[in-house]
Formats: sequence, C-alpha cells, structure tokens
Amino acid sequence: MNVFKKISLIMALLMMFQSCKVYYKDYTTLEEAAHQGKETKIITTKNKTLKFKSVILEDGNYYGIKKMKGESIKVPIDLHNVKSVNILNENVSTIVSIVLPLAIIIGGLVIISNLDFAPDFGGSGY
Repeated sequence: MNVFKKISLIMALLMMFQSCKVYYKDYTTLEEAAHQGKETKIITTKNKTLKFKSVILEDGNYYGIKKMKGESIKVPIDLHNVKSVNILNENVSTIVSIVLPLAIIIGGLVIISNLDFAPDFGGSGY
C-alpha cells in the first residue's frame, strides 16, 4: 500500500471519529433532560432513535429541539411512546473525539515511517 493510500485511510478514520458522541448509559427522565439542556437521545417504544439538541418543557408539554437548515425546530414528544432517555456525556465525547484521532495519527505515522513494515507470510524463500 503506497503512502497516499495510507494517509487517505488515516484521514477517513479521523473524520469518522470527529462525529462520535457518547451518551450516559444510565437512563434519565425527560424532566432531567429539560433541566440540563444537553443533547438528548430518546428511544421510542418502536425502537426508533430520536436525537435532539436539547429538550424543553413548555406549557406542560415536552419538545425536542432540532436544528434543520440553520433553524431551531420544536418537535413534540409523545410521553406514551418514550422507552428511554439518555443525555450526552460531553466529557467522554470530547475525550473520544480528541484521543482516538491522535492515537490513529500517531499509529499511522509509526506505520508510514517504518520502512521495513511489510507482512511476513513466510514462504518468501529468504
């Protein structure tokens, strides 16, 4: 594999990890999600995943806030269809978005800089 292909592979992996988000594994309530104002993932009773920039409580009803074409849109949340609510873990998401790409870059540089890097399948006759 030439150097250009290796660099392209590393760049593709970096882009994948930039959008990585980690949510708390413990479920919470819509009330807590609205109170924290963080990005929220809701699983419906039909196992559909809904992701919102935040959840708000307005006039006794919960709404998920989505960004579409630069505008904030309020999406009503049906309480009877909510199976679970998870809030974004900002600290772990930041660490994953920084540490994994750095590890990939360092690992890629080690592979690229190692001139003797080649798999040994035996049978080469040496």
